[in-house]
Amino acid sequence: MSLCYYKQVILCRYVPFAAVAAANAINIPMMRSTELSNGIPVRTESGELVGDSKIAARSAITQVHNKLWAVYEYQYDLHLKLPSY
Repeated sequence: MSLCYYKQVILCRYVPFAAVAAANAINIPMMRSTELSNGIPVRTESGELVGDSKIAARSAITQVHNKLWAVYEYQYDLHLKLPSY
C-alpha cells in the first residue's frame, strides 16, 4: 500500500475527531453561558451557601471540556501504526 493511502486513513480518522472537538469547544460554553455570567453556587463542606462564583463556573466548564477532550482522544486512537519507509 502506498504512503498516500496511509495519509488518507489518518485524515479520515482525524476529521471526525476535529469536528466533534470543535463543536464541543463552542457548544459547552454556549450552553453554560448563564453560569458564566451569573456564577454557580459555592458551598462549604457542611453545605452552607457561601455565594455565587464566576471563577468557579469558568473552572468547572474548563474541567468538563478537558475531560471530554481526553475521551475523544481515547476513542479515536490517533496513534496509528504505519509502516516505516
